[in-house]
Amino acid sequence: MFHRNRFVLTYRNKLGGLIARLHGEYFSDEPAPFSGMPNTVINQTQQQSQNFQVQMLLEMQSKIDEKIPELKEGTKEKSFLDKIKSSLPSIKNTTELVSLVLKTGKDFGLTVEQILNILK
Repeated sequence: MFHRNRFVLTYRNKLGGLIARLHGEYFSDEPAPFSGMPNTVINQTQQQSQNFQVQMLLEMQSKIDEKIPELKEGTKEKSFLDKIKSSLPSIKNTTELVSLVLKTGKDFGLTVEQILNILK
């Protein structure tokens, strides 16, 4: 296994050197290949994560808006959803969302199973 990894690393280094040489010889007026690529990957990953978090919050908002009219006024289930709905604007990520749902459920005396049933 070590020999194979060393071979791959050697091959990759030689290929990278060839690409750099060809770039310098024929494309010196253009940005170097792969320059900034790690930064681009990090930015894309962060953007995807932010998009996922926004999507999660929007889906939660939609689910709550769908469920609230189905529940009787004054029930702990409806009060739970009203509390979550009012707190959503302050949520910044999925960890905070999960924490909010679990803590609020506990405050209203709901089990995890009951919370899951409410949000189905």
